[in-house]
Amino acid sequence: MAWTSGTATNAADLFNKLITFLTADATLVAGGEAWTLLRRDTFALDAKRDLVELRGPGSSAGDAIYVQVCLFADAAAPAYSIRVLGSQSWQSAVSISTPEGQPGSLLSGAGSLGILPRMPVFNSAISYWFVANGRRFIVVAKSSAYWGALYAGFFLPYGTPSQYPYPLFIGANTSRGDNYQSSDLDIAGSAFWRNDGEYGSYSAAILQPSGGWVGTNRFDTSYTGRAWPWAMSQETRRNSVGRYDMGNLTQLPNGASPLLPAILYDCGTSRPFNVWGELQGVFAVPGFGVAAGDTVTVAGKVHLVVQAATSTNAARFAAIQLN
Repeated sequence: MAWTSGTATNAADLFNKLITFLTADATLVAGGEAWTLLRRDTFALDAKRDLVELRGPGSSAGDAIYVQVCLFADAAAPAYSIRVLGSQSWQSAVSISTPEGQPGSLLSGAGSLGILPRMPVFNSAISYWFVANGRRFIVVAKSSAYWGALYAGFFLPYGTPSQYPYPLFIGANTSRGDNYQSSDLDIAGSAFWRNDGEYGSYSAAILQPSGGWVGTNRFDTSYTGRAWPWAMSQETRRNSVGRYDMGNLTQLPNGASPLLPAILYDCGTSRPFNVWGELQGVFAVPGFGVAAGDTVTVAGKVHLVVQAATSTNAARFAAIQLN
């Protein structure tokens, strides 16, 4: 596992630094956890896009984790974002301009339902934190009062490899179109761990053991997966007075901040209830006594406190493990 932080001069610099980190960071390379750059090119018919196709080595022999990362840059709009996709396999015969053609692609699965996770960014100085291992990577990007975040790769499944062979999670701040920016109200409180808005603004998708994709969202109960404990907060369950609420959780008596695992579960009314697993290195932290950018240390592990986009609501913070 490796992490780094710094400042990018603009959106393109942030994108380039991310790709360099994933493919060439000394710690990742030494540990056999560096991601392989399969292909990179701009879309032939759309110069606003820069697409990179990556393969993560996983944590065991035979693993191969396929993620596509796309920079959208439209100076005229102006609009800038990083879109993340995933697929169950990768074929060189499929054009880089049609990632939906890759086997088991999110773009042809959940993407056909409008779930295309994006992290809007500014085209100015951006503070960033990159965290990665061979299974997944996390990006946190801050400009002014806006915090972007994305997660791409495997989570930790509650099951054996034969029960859950490809536990892929792809998430960012919104699934709105490329021209949506961090100032748009519908994503002002969204992140990959908790989502605002209706169906069109799902910000994450989970590949189920069946091979089908499902989105995560606050309110919908027909098609959705959720992330505990954020999804159990009263603000995210419209008629659930008395249920557990993250907004009521404070620091421990000794002043320490408790960290709760980010547990993915399925609450679709048309399917059996399932608990899929945990996002690796992602935790819920009470928004009391901490602010975005602070660090919380538990058992020698340092965690970066991150808010959901522009929201400072106490129920919406996450802590990202750095070491």
